[in-house]
Amino acid sequence: MPSDITIRPATPDDLPTIAQLAYRIWPVCYGPIIPMEQVQAVLEAIYTPQALLNEMQEEGHQFWLAEKGEQAVGYCSAYQEENTVWLKKLYVLPELQGAGIGRQFIAMVEEAFAHCHTMRLLVNSDNTDAQLFYERYGFVVEAEVPVLMGPFAFTDKQMQKPLR
Repeated sequence: MPSDITIRPATPDDLPTIAQLAYRIWPVCYGPIIPMEQVQAVLEAIYTPQALLNEMQEEGHQFWLAEKGEQAVGYCSAYQEENTVWLKKLYVLPELQGAGIGRQFIAMVEEAFAHCHTMRLLVNSDNTDAQLFYERYGFVVEAEVPVLMGPFAFTDKQMQKPLR
């Protein structure tokens, strides 16, 4: 990871910044695999600052924010369910993908949830770049599952890796 990148826990004050990042990253990430009107509708449903605040305060999600200098360049969130940590979100600006930020996010989640036995995540079945990224860090596909995001149904691959 470049030395000018820092990752820190996000606070409620950072949630509008995370929402802005999502609006920049999602069209690039999902535009090739999901119609843009669906991308926009999902963003409007799940990336309002209030929806993110609900995840943070009501659902117990922990968020991290990556910054290059003063500029936010990526975000991540995770939560615990029994002995499993779910990696809910992990996104980095396209121009900084491959710089080690995603790897560092995974390491931070592993450290924060070291008491868990397994890390799991869901990835869109058509998002092969993300699947390959997670496979490089030890995740394997364990199932295909139907998922609702905002008003739309998708098929995701559930991936997991043991933490101990």
